[in-house]
Amino acid sequence: MSDHLMKALCGTALALIAGAWFGAVAGALSWHLNAPALPDRAWGQQFASEIFPEAQQVRVDLIPEVAQYEEAGTQEERLGFFLFGGDDYYPGQLIVTARVNAPREVIAGVGPLLQRAGWTVGSHTPGEDVTAASDDLTLWVTDVQPDGVEVSVYRQTPAAVRWATGTAWLTGVLLGALLGARRGRKARARSRATSFFALGAALSLPAAIITSATLVAHVFTADDTYPLIPWEAYMYAILRPLAILGFAALCVAAVLIVKERGKARTAPAEPMVTN
Repeated sequence: MSDHLMKALCGTALALIAGAWFGAVAGALSWHLNAPALPDRAWGQQFASEIFPEAQQVRVDLIPEVAQYEEAGTQEERLGFFLFGGDDYYPGQLIVTARVNAPREVIAGVGPLLQRAGWTVGSHTPGEDVTAASDDLTLWVTDVQPDGVEVSVYRQTPAAVRWATGTAWLTGVLLGALLGARRGRKARARSRATSFFALGAALSLPAAIITSATLVAHVFTADDTYPLIPWEAYMYAILRPLAILGFAALCVAAVLIVKERGKARTAPAEPMVTN
């Protein structure tokens, strides 16, 4: 493998990884600083009475955090939860579930009711799922078989979150590409640092690729049907342990690289040979 190709591979890998890390951290911080409040359960009950007056039963669930496991208490009781994560991680939301007859017929007529309540209804085919926006919230109306209609109310992604996340991702990509390319120049030299770097990159890339792709797609579009949670990939059972182990391996590689450079600086110079 040529030196140029090795530099390109190492640079690309570390660019995606660093971009995902930077973007995820910036996204988490900016969300917690700028997240608008979600409506409470009382609002959900009132909303259901206006939009689904014929409902036989209404249930309102609230996940008030920016993002959380739906069954947080159950998840945290599992052995190894910190390392392995879970499988039901969602953005914060208010969920209104109404038991009705003919859910699809109810959904077909919900648009005008939402408009009268002050929501801007998105374009949709009659009878299909309905999305609507109001201020800094988005809702999504769908059916729950066999006889339910579900409304999920989400926060829209604040502009500050988009800017912070996108800027941090680009910064991480540039820094990672530079550091990765520099490591790629020395990748042919077999050393423990190179081995740990390769292992860490391989373990970190799955979550990094998903995070970077999701982040880029969301930051540069105006789709707020589902909020941008850039750290989400790091919370799931398969990707989370790989990312944690990959981060640990890259940290070990960084320490070994620093030690290698220290030894190179302190190594005695070879004596000059004269005739």
